[in-house]
Amino acid sequence: MGLVFTNVRGDPLRPDTVRRHFYELLARAGLPRIRLYDATRHSFASILAAEKVHAKVAQAILGHADIQTTLRIYTHVSPDLEWAAAMAMERVLGATTDATNQTSPDDTER
Repeated sequence: MGLVFTNVRGDPLRPDTVRRHFYELLARAGLPRIRLYDATRHSFASILAAEKVHAKVAQAILGHADIQTTLRIYTHVSPDLEWAAAMAMERVLGATTDATNQTSPDDTER
């Protein structure tokens, strides 16, 4: 079975090289320094939330003893999720505007 991630010569990537490149990308993007391990866990939990996977499932996969850890620390709300929540409330409350014709703030950037 072959390697999934290799350097240009086809050799395995060294963890320190991956870490260095990751930190360089964070710096160029003006983002705070975070371990790659933490970034993937935060992303994973947030993607599951965006896909409407129940928080208890995310908790089990991430191995958290307390669901509050999953929700408070690892799951982040995207602008699209906020927009969807606002549109859901508009539908429930029967607002006078046609919510189906509304676009999310992010739609203009896509």
